[in-house]
Amino acid sequence: TIENRLLGVVIGGIIAMSLSYFVRSGTPQERALKAGIEQSRAMAALLHGIALKLSGDAPEVSREQAAKWLARAEFIAAEVARIRTNADSALAGAKWSPMIDRAEAQSIVKQMEMTEVTADTVVNICRELVLTFGKSQRLPELLATALAGILNATALVIEEQAEVAQDVPAAQADDELFEQKRDEAIAELKSIDETQPLFIGGSILRDAEKINDILGQ
Repeated sequence: TIENRLLGVVIGGIIAMSLSYFVRSGTPQERALKAGIEQSRAMAALLHGIALKLSGDAPEVSREQAAKWLARAEFIAAEVARIRTNADSALAGAKWSPMIDRAEAQSIVKQMEMTEVTADTVVNICRELVLTFGKSQRLPELLATALAGILNATALVIEEQAEVAQDVPAAQADDELFEQKRDEAIAELKSIDETQPLFIGGSILRDAEKINDILGQ
């Protein structure tokens, strides 16, 4: 009968949902949080790598290298967007699933919102570097030093946020180190006379400050 078929579909759906919880460890929101933290650490590693390259004795960066950084940042941003969708789905599922804690799901969605904006901003930083190194493979020493410092500090803020989020999703990281590095970068940028490098440094500094505003206390 129709009733029997409908009952069979409902029971089958419940069994499938139950099996998915056993096959995949953790709740949907926990999996989204874990995946989001992995991408945050990937962003931090990318920024650390760029900073290391810029802090060399005579840093030269080809347009191809800058393009690889951008491609990596865009891949991370796409992954974060996908994970954000999963977090949203987990929150929506809290209405009918007793296995999803609504308050926890909400805090993880907030965490993923911050991670998504951070990822988009890292893409902007890498896009700016592509434009920069498309014109010249070398930066003025003061600019390279300033950018290396601010990118390292930004990476540390992202790493700290990832650590904090493991225990308290959507909590914010301490931004004391970032503020110190920002002030040092501003001082170095003021010593640059050339307009174009100063514009580049200021643009990347604004993006870094945006990330700190999102994640820092």
